[in-house]
Amino acid sequence: MLREKELVAAGVDVGPLRRITVVLGRVGGGKWHVPAKGSGWRSHCRYAQHLTGSPLALLDVCEQVCRHCAPVVRVEPGEEALWRAAADIVAADVRVRRLEEQKAGPRSWEGYARVLWEAARQRDAKVRRGLEPWTVDPSVGTGARQVLKAWSEVLERSESVLAGWWAAAPAAREVTSVSGACDAVAAGGNVQRKGKELAAAVLQSQWARPSGGRGAVSGTRAAVPKRRVRRPCGRWKPSGRGAGA
Repeated sequence: MLREKELVAAGVDVGPLRRITVVLGRVGGGKWHVPAKGSGWRSHCRYAQHLTGSPLALLDVCEQVCRHCAPVVRVEPGEEALWRAAADIVAADVRVRRLEEQKAGPRSWEGYARVLWEAARQRDAKVRRGLEPWTVDPSVGTGARQVLKAWSEVLERSESVLAGWWAAAPAAREVTSVSGACDAVAAGGNVQRKGKELAAAVLQSQWARPSGGRGAVSGTRAAVPKRRVRRPCGRWKPSGRGAGA
């Protein structure tokens, strides 16, 4: 679906596209249909039977074509190449404008990957492959060259946005180092366990530390650890407060 306003905004010369015509007809003020004779109407639309059509600029009526007839609209191959390339230009222009209007600020490499995936360069080869054979055609050559020029311009804008995003992203070495450390911690169960053990040891030492001769939690006198001493007979006996003689 192409709209003249969007084409103009994207820098596309609508003249060659306006010369693309199709034969359509309608009853009253309804949708436009592709006329069909005899039983041919059964193949796409029941309203197309015995309609009298006339050539119309496709750009003017494409939004009013019946949804059943739209798939059977036929134009010349060179005209179709222009139409499809123009649709690619409009789509690329919309994406570039959205990025150009974003506020300046730090960018992420994840965001860059997403922008790169949608960039015009991803369709550059396909658009050129579809247009270039028609640039020397007597009927649509001028239009093909104009559309190709519009595509090159939107491609240049897209590359400029990509370059700006790249420049605003953090240093690749820094991101790689931080990401590598995070990945190592996430993947290494031993690292996580050791961290938990250290945290538990720190917490235990804080709670067990005596404060003014009183237990840190219960407020009772701090417990005196028992120690074992060796008696002359060689047997072990606990020593300390409360130990028997």
